Amino acid sequence: MLVYGTRLSGGRHNIVSWAREKLEAGEAIKVVHDQFRTPTYVGDLAAGVILAVVQKARGIYHVSGTTMMTPYDMVVQVATQWNFDKTLITAVTASTFKEIAERPKRTGFVCDKAINELGYRPRLFTDILKQIH
Repeated sequence: MLVYGTRLSGGRHNIVSWAREKLEAGEAIKVVHDQFRTPTYVGDLAAGVILAVVQKARGIYHVSGTTMMTPYDMVVQVATQWNFDKTLITAVTASTFKEIAERPKRTGFVCDKAINELGYRPRLFTDILKQIH
């Protein structure tokens, strides 16, 4: 899961705010293309938690985006939405970056229980990009 949303002043970057800032400045960026995540809008994540609290849900509910994407694909979508130069984006393997611990190639949640029992409705990454643009 990769949580994203509008970055607050002085707040930590997320994949969308980082890509926008770099591409808007005309900086070349390297982005992993061999790992898959579920981009999750912070507003949808909060809505899922509120649904669970209001409905007094018991047990484990997974709330995240439901579409698997690579970080590279996410950044290309950001560039498309804001009309940035896609040639600034280079796809690289995860081994390009030195991590303390190796990340799994594919991570995400099955949100069927939250969708069916709570009415959780995560929105598509591209739809949120249009909204926050």
